[in-house]
Amino acid sequence: MRTICKYELVVADRQILKVPEYFKPVSVQMQNGYLCIFAIVNTKCDIKTIRVHVAGTGQDIGMTPESAYIGTVQVASIPCPLVVHVFAEDLGAS
Repeated sequence: MRTICKYELVVADRQILKVPEYFKPVSVQMQNGYLCIFAIVNTKCDIKTIRVHVAGTGQDIGMTPESAYIGTVQVASIPCPLVVHVFAEDLGAS
């Protein structure tokens, strides 16, 4: 079944997510204080692993040629708001 799922992230350089093989990010946003990727997924597909890179403006984005840009988000943090840019890289089947 195709549906839109939410994946919560931490505002950190790199993290690993387990997602269905059919995973199409449509948005990255803040929701209730959490950085989230929203993606169209097929819940009947096998699971794969992706590496997510979160980089602030002016920081090394840690991208490889296989990385895809997902989006940019303003994070309202105290005392200094951040702007982060989110990238994902497919690591293959789990």
